[in-house]
Amino acid sequence: MAVEKRWIAHEAQAIVVGTFTARPTLPWFDGWHGSGEIAVDEVLYGERVPHQIKLRFDCRWENACRWWPPVRYPEFTFHKGLWFLRRLDSETWESASDLGFRPLTERAYWENYISL
Repeated sequence: MAVEKRWIAHEAQAIVVGTFTARPTLPWFDGWHGSGEIAVDEVLYGERVPHQIKLRFDCRWENACRWWPPVRYPEFTFHKGLWFLRRLDSETWESASDLGFRPLTERAYWENYISL
């Protein structure tokens, strides 16, 4: 279990503390495309990132994404938390694994793990 829990940190190019604000989810030929911005307060790991970064979520049909109703953002919208990210292009990031979000209550655990 510990290896699975920690895998997201191995996939991440950056770990930041920030708040996500969602844009509307849009249907596309390959699935639902969601996006938004993270207002970054701190970088805990990885390269420096701007104070506002673009985040993209894709739910693809091939990965059993449902057609209707549209995919909704989980309750992490507008809540500050830890974001495990990898770069998509020069301006856009995606989650490193699963949703890429962890609550701030896990901060000490992750700071300890990445400092090893």
